[in-house]
Amino acid sequence: GHILADGNLLIHLIQWMASPQFAETNSFASPIHSSYREEFQNFRKLLLKPEMSLEEFLHSLLDYAKSEINADSIGLWKLDDERDQFVCISAITNEAIENPQNCAQDLGVEKKNFLEILFKDRQLVVADVADFEIISFYQANFFHSNEIVSFIHTSFQGGSFVKGILSIGKLNPYSWTKEEIEFCDLLTDLVSDALVHNELLEREARLEAIVNALPDLIFLLDENSRFIDISASNRNDLLLPSENFIGKLAAEVLPDDLARLTQQKVKETLSTMQPQSAEYELVIDGSLRQFEARYVPAGQRRVLSIVRNISESVFAKKELSRLQNLQKLVFQVAIDYIHIEASSFDKQINRMLELIGKELSMDHAFLLLNANSERLLDISYQWHASVGTDFITNPNLSIDLFQEYDAKLISEEIIIIDLTSLPLSSKIRRALEPFGINFLLVSILNDAGKRMGYFCLANDYLCKSLDTDESWLLRMVSRILTNAFISRRNEDSLKESELQFREMQNLFRKIADNLVDWLWVKDKDMKYIFVNKALCENYLGITDIEQAIGQKDSFFIELQKEAHRENPQYFTLNEGSYATDAEVLETGKPIRFMNFGNVRGKYMYLDVIKSPLVDEEGNVVAIIGSARDVTEQKRFELIQNLQFRIVEAATRFSDFQEFIETFRKELGKIMDCSNLFVAFYNPSTQQFSSPYFKDDYDGFQSWPAEGTLSGYVINLGEAVLLKKQDIYELASQGIIQMIGTPAEVWMGIPLEVEGVKEGVMVIQNYTNPDAYSKEDLELFRKISYHLSLALHRKKAEQEIRDALNKVLESEKLKVAFFQNMSHEIRTPLNGILGFANILLEGDVDTSQMRLYIEGIEQSGLRLLQLLTDILDLTRLDAGMETLHISSFSPDSLLTDLIEQFSTRALEKGLMLQKTQFDPNLLWQSDEEKLKKILQHLLDNAIKFSAAGTISLGFIPEKKNLKFFVKDDGVGIPSDKLQKIFDRFYQLDFSLSRGHEGAGLGLSVCKAILELLGGQIWVESQPGKGSVFYFTIPFVQVQSIGSLEPENQVQKPLATSTHEKNCCILVVEDEPSNYAYMEVLLHKLGMKIYHAWDAREALQILNQHSDIFLIFMDIRLPDMDGLKLTSLIKQKYPNIPVIAASAYAMASDREKALLAGCDDYLIKPLRAQQIKSVVQNYLDML
Repeated sequence: GHILADGNLLIHLIQWMASPQFAETNSFASPIHSSYREEFQNFRKLLLKPEMSLEEFLHSLLDYAKSEINADSIGLWKLDDERDQFVCISAITNEAIENPQNCAQDLGVEKKNFLEILFKDRQLVVADVADFEIISFYQANFFHSNEIVSFIHTSFQGGSFVKGILSIGKLNPYSWTKEEIEFCDLLTDLVSDALVHNELLEREARLEAIVNALPDLIFLLDENSRFIDISASNRNDLLLPSENFIGKLAAEVLPDDLARLTQQKVKETLSTMQPQSAEYELVIDGSLRQFEARYVPAGQRRVLSIVRNISESVFAKKELSRLQNLQKLVFQVAIDYIHIEASSFDKQINRMLELIGKELSMDHAFLLLNANSERLLDISYQWHASVGTDFITNPNLSIDLFQEYDAKLISEEIIIIDLTSLPLSSKIRRALEPFGINFLLVSILNDAGKRMGYFCLANDYLCKSLDTDESWLLRMVSRILTNAFISRRNEDSLKESELQFREMQNLFRKIADNLVDWLWVKDKDMKYIFVNKALCENYLGITDIEQAIGQKDSFFIELQKEAHRENPQYFTLNEGSYATDAEVLETGKPIRFMNFGNVRGKYMYLDVIKSPLVDEEGNVVAIIGSARDVTEQKRFELIQNLQFRIVEAATRFSDFQEFIETFRKELGKIMDCSNLFVAFYNPSTQQFSSPYFKDDYDGFQSWPAEGTLSGYVINLGEAVLLKKQDIYELASQGIIQMIGTPAEVWMGIPLEVEGVKEGVMVIQNYTNPDAYSKEDLELFRKISYHLSLALHRKKAEQEIRDALNKVLESEKLKVAFFQNMSHEIRTPLNGILGFANILLEGDVDTSQMRLYIEGIEQSGLRLLQLLTDILDLTRLDAGMETLHISSFSPDSLLTDLIEQFSTRALEKGLMLQKTQFDPNLLWQSDEEKLKKILQHLLDNAIKFSAAGTISLGFIPEKKNLKFFVKDDGVGIPSDKLQKIFDRFYQLDFSLSRGHEGAGLGLSVCKAILELLGGQIWVESQPGKGSVFYFTIPFVQVQSIGSLEPENQVQKPLATSTHEKNCCILVVEDEPSNYAYMEVLLHKLGMKIYHAWDAREALQILNQHSDIFLIFMDIRLPDMDGLKLTSLIKQKYPNIPVIAASAYAMASDREKALLAGCDDYLIKPLRAQQIKSVVQNYLDML
């Protein structure tokens, strides 16, 4: 900044060194004759003469010094920093020296040793080398070879370091005088100054070249925003000529807004001493231009402003699409040029003309080149749009055809000529109008100021103006054409060839960096020596191209893997890159292969070409590589193949699991399918069942549609792509519930055949949120039709096989079923009817009566349990059973079960215990169904144990909660461990077995667990007891903590119900059922009205207004109870109706509630049920 601020600083310094003042400050303090001083001063003046080189100056100076001091040799050695040795830069010897070349050799001594031994002071004076012991270590290496016996060595410094040595020597021993020693000292100073002077000149030249090479405008301003200096390599961007700025304030030469901005930024820069930046626009020569200015401090009171014209980048955004097409065209032309061969040169040039002509919608494109005669233009290269049109055949086109435009062409590069506006006598009009040309675009082919010819585009009628991008295109093509002909003719000098190479290198860099394909070059160590922008950004994960140079693939891959440790599949593409590189290096032959894998989390397919780069001797020195992203093309091929494979697999595989697994592997070639499941939807039960569920975290076989993502897809009717945040958002809106492990990204499609949604297919990824894209979603949509048809077919086939198996199985089990049912139904009926007959005969005392009644109750409960098990299995088989998910404490559930079964256990002498666990743990599942499973297992454990302990507990696992029931009972043989879960199967079918039961309990447990997404198994040995295990998906919620509600004491029924004037209507056509209800309600102090049918019920309601509750039988003689309820609710909407029915299906309850019933009770009714219902509705009065 300081050097730039005073661009003449170096010249001033050199001039001062030659001034008398400098001479006075450096006057010789020795008695040497004044003629030496004058001669040295004359030599100093020679330093300012540009025509004398440093070598000439030093040779002249040393020659003079040698003659004045009568030396046999004089030499100058300068320190070579790279070699760390002193190198001879000038040497003069007498004829007496036999081998003068030895005096000019480098000092073969390391700088450190030389300085430590020889130069404790600035000078080393030796009269006779033979007497100077310390010099003997290199005497044979230097002094002996150059015959010097006596010498003076004087060092000259660069800062605090020795930069060189001046050596004056004689062939014979000699005693050096004081004047001669001082003369050598002064001579060394003059040599040192000459070297410094030369270094300053070289530095100035470098700085000037750097400044002139900058495309920016550079201004130096003082603290008042006054322009001190300016550098403008591109004067077209100046608002005024540069000389108009010097010495002027910003307000005097800039528009008001820009002047104020400049003053503000200068103040901010100097106050903060930090760089500032700004953008502004100016109208220059009638065009609006955009500029970016950067202000940096240049000392305490000056600011350097660097201004860059950014108009092209700003305006380019508006023409991005157009520019991309033009860039592709330039690239194509450049590629044609790069691959141009002598045999196809003419063809390739004409192809370039065709590409440009078509892109710019021109009628003609041709080249006018200097002919060999130097007075005519050759027109061998031409293209025209209309096939069959006779084109320019004039062989006498003068070389000065466009002479009047040459100056404009050189300055503006492109001219537009309307031939119709030219005089009829114009050479251009006379030459081209006969061929129908009326409009012409001309660009000169300029080779370093030498006109090679013209590049012309022409139209027959339409006048065309060029925009910036089209002008850029023509300039680029003109340069490419120029370079093509320069390369072919090969007439340029070495300097011109180097310039061309640099231009083409820059052009290739621009082209390479605008390519979407990846380009690179590696050396023999497989390290990058060239990369393009696309490779850096899309593969290496960097923005600075220079970062890649000298590094291997593994360096960048490991960096990206380290940054994404949570996703091991983030980068898997180039793990075999070194093998193919090694193959090219070893064989020297190009290879082409398809590479695929994850790149930065995205699965890609690349068409890769690697070729050897050989030297002139045919040795492989590097590897050239390119890669094209063919993911979409490959995906299309894979999709077609996938659709074919779906149809093929549907025909080939009979097993559903094999079919889906084959499909998953094929789809895995396109996207990640590690976690995939297929689920069929039952609209009647609104349940999903999954025949195939492959997942790293969860495992479900069936689940309800409501509140699930799968149900969301069915309701939406289209493919869905969700990130984790989207899933949480749906949950927060109440659209879904959080069930299972949330994925980072989730994608599902409905499986639909002829408008019927039969199920869903889902894939998900738990680690990479970018595993799936919108393109993957679209692919999902494309394959869903074929997949849906195939799955529909496989499902139908499976249903047929299942139906056949069920028929065969039912035949085998039919006998066992009827035998078991006959026994299990008749046994409790025998107890009920037998004790009833005894009671009817009378003559039974009170103690015996209670015993008989308890026997009737036990037989009834046994019969009720049998019916309940059968109904449970029926609902599960029909897919009618639904889940009721709620939050509860598993520890509390076990405690309740221990209390329920403790009496039975004590009666058999068994100890019943549970494992202790966190009582505050809450989790989500269907509590009632879980309770039913444990009740069956505890019932069996007590039933088959004669002594010992029964343990009950659970173990939290990663994905599941594992329950167990352990007993010390009879145990189970190993060959029966799986069969015991079959329906009606019992270990002992003999008539002498010592236990009751229909063999349904374990099959009910298994069916419920399949619905819950769990599984059940047993470990047992005969005589040593059994352990039954089952798992359920573990979905934990917040702890109960201190929020567990206090035990509530059940309130007694109101003792004075008559005070509330409350009556209950019982609609029941079965006398025994009514009699039972009458007894229970009278015990509760209720007044009762009884209706045998619907007609009587409506009459009673119309006559009595004191009815507050109705118990409704569903099956009535004259009208369905549900229809009667609807009629009652229309007139008496505030009277609660409790349905009491023997129909026990879940759908029956739903129908009753839909008809208007407020609650639904399943017969047989228990006294506690009736009491609880009455109490609840009394509390509401």
